Amino acid sequence: MKLQKQFSREYSNKRYSKYVIVVKTELVKKLDWKGGEYLNGEVKNNKLILNKEN
Repeated sequence: MKLQKQFSREYSNKRYSKYVIVVKTELVKKLDWKGGEYLNGEVKNNKLILNKEN
């Protein structure tokens, strides 16, 4: 997996970025995730935990 920083927009001479996590296709298939679905995230013990939103 990879964490990517992407330029989002510029407003009043300030640049804003967003972060995207690239997940391997095999993991997405195992989790039965689909593109465009919303995920919930939380941090526990310094780890990011993602779950499909109900």
